Amino acid sequence: MKSWQLKKSGNENLHLIESPTPQPQAGQVLVRTKAVSLNYRDKLVIEDKYPVPMLYPLVPGSDLAGEVVAVGSGVSRLKVGDQVISLFRPKWLRGVPSPEAMRENLGGPLPGVLAEYCLAV
Repeated sequence: MKSWQLKKSGNENLHLIESPTPQPQAGQVLVRTKAVSLNYRDKLVIEDKYPVPMLYPLVPGSDLAGEVVAVGSGVSRLKVGDQVISLFRPKWLRGVPSPEAMRENLGGPLPGVLAEYCLAV
C-alpha cells in the first residue's frame, strides 16, 4: 500500500512510500481510505511547529472517511462494508478526556491516516 511518511520534520521530508498492507489484530478493523482532510494541525506537525514532540518516521493526518474492509477477532460493532470516519483522539469517547486520551492523537504520536489503508480500534 502507499502512504505519506515524514522521516523528520519539514515539507521536504514528506515522501510517498510503499509498505505492506496491515492486517487487523484482535479488536481492530482495517479501513480503506476514501477521503482525507488536511487541517491546520497537520500543517503544524509537518513543519515541526506543533507544541508536542513527534516520533519519526510518522504518517501524518488525522481526518479520514473510509470503508471497513477487514475485521479482527472480537469485533462486533462493525462489519466489512461499513462506512466510517476517524476519531482524532480514538481513546476519548465521551466526557472529559483522560490525560492518556489527550496524548493519543492520530497523525502524531499515533500513526496518521495519509495512507491507502489504516488500522483502527
